[in-house]
Amino acid sequence: MLRGEVTWKVLPGLSSDWDEDGWFEIVILDKRSELKPSYVVGTSASGLDVSPGGAGVLVRVAEKYSWLRGAGGTKVGENTWRSNGYTLATAPAAGSVKFLAHFPQIKAEERRSVASAPIAQSDIVIALVFIGSDRQVYWAARLYG
Repeated sequence: MLRGEVTWKVLPGLSSDWDEDGWFEIVILDKRSELKPSYVVGTSASGLDVSPGGAGVLVRVAEKYSWLRGAGGTKVGENTWRSNGYTLATAPAAGSVKFLAHFPQIKAEERRSVASAPIAQSDIVIALVFIGSDRQVYWAARLYG
């Protein structure tokens, strides 16, 4: 398990409407495998929604930022991607998110397409990505790793 918090300054005038202001994706990756955790949950002190998932737009994040290659899933066909774990999404007005990420212990012969234990702190990358209401990838910032 990995527990952490991502905090940012909220700009005046932001709403909690993702369709109006866009959203943040908090991406946690195992640098060794370029895979995301099997499950991640988060909460916001502001009470705004924090949703685990993996939006399709993350494929473009992975294409734009080589250090986030695992953000978008694993390509399994011409236009088909398989999820490789979860990210967290929230409105920029949230201000901060506390999270808990799960890295299960998986036997080598049962390897799946998610990051697994054992994992060291030095194996982790945490990024904050801004996706606009137009689903354009505006920027990504490496917060850790």
